[in-house]
Amino acid sequence: DMRGKRVLITGATRGLGLWQAEALAAWNATLILPVRDMKKGKALEARFKKEHPNAPPPVIVEMDLASLQSVRDFAEQYKGPVDVLVHNAAVLGTGDLIRTQDGFEECLQV
Repeated sequence: DMRGKRVLITGATRGLGLWQAEALAAWNATLILPVRDMKKGKALEARFKKEHPNAPPPVIVEMDLASLQSVRDFAEQYKGPVDVLVHNAAVLGTGDLIRTQDGFEECLQV
């Protein structure tokens, strides 16, 4: 049981991040889920509230790792503690050089 532990997971709306969020919600962890797509984040929040009614509701906050300003905005918004960080977000490279608005290569920044 992880009740009372706050777990921040990037990339939680799909793939391994989603799997980790599902497992930790089942263990009653408080999930802090920074998401790029708020529609997906809100759907995940509703699903977890339904599937895990005894777990703390997840905290969904918008954050796009492809924008350092978005990361700063998230840091300003979320002031609570974090007991566990699962930095899972990633972008699969296409072979083309894609730069973020901050000028970094996308795979390296995200």
